[in-house]
Amino acid sequence: ESWRLFAKEKLKVANFAKYSQNIELRKILFDSFPKTLVEASEHDLYWGVGLRKNDPYIQKRDKWNGENAMGFLLTEVRDKLMADPKMTFPTKLKRVLESPETNRQPKRSNSLTSL
Repeated sequence: ESWRLFAKEKLKVANFAKYSQNIELRKILFDSFPKTLVEASEHDLYWGVGLRKNDPYIQKRDKWNGENAMGFLLTEVRDKLMADPKMTFPTKLKRVLESPETNRQPKRSNSLTSL
């Protein structure tokens, strides 16, 4: 348990740095608001929910087999970043980020989804 707490704190710091420094990733993270992020990993019962991304139970928190530690951690990071006025997007920059040219999302193989 002490290892999990240690790892969780380190991941929180790392993800806070990642999303505060990368404006495109921060926009993707902010776009998930107000949903709870979910780590859809069928084999990970601590960081994930123990379900695949396309499992119909992924939308039902009471059906999760896992703890979703990563999803809750990223949701917390997102909410803290959104509360910081320095991390929000000025209107002009927001329009640029939402334009069709910049809205092409890179192919990602992550397993995060949101409720």
